[in-house]
Amino acid sequence: MRETITDLANWPKSRNDHPILKSSNEALLYAQLVYDNLQQQQALVTFRDEAYQMLRLERQKKKPNPQRMMDLAVTAQLYRECFMHTLRILDEINPTKGG
Repeated sequence: MRETITDLANWPKSRNDHPILKSSNEALLYAQLVYDNLQQQQALVTFRDEAYQMLRLERQKKKPNPQRMMDLAVTAQLYRECFMHTLRILDEINPTKGG
């Protein structure tokens, strides 16, 4: 059983310094660690966009690798989920007042 990461400094990162997210649960946990850090939230959007760009490049290859395309699509989705979780957490903390 893997130990739950409770500190952003201990979060595993890729070679290009992007957080490694392997599941929706990890996306939620990461969101709980960064929801109050605007710079980290914006980085999630950038990471997602970079994954989509790499996916587009892979698709354009003469012989695209289907597994690589799937991995990139999942990575982009997990960054998107994480970002959406940060927004949801912020909304729960500071709900907008309807009028």
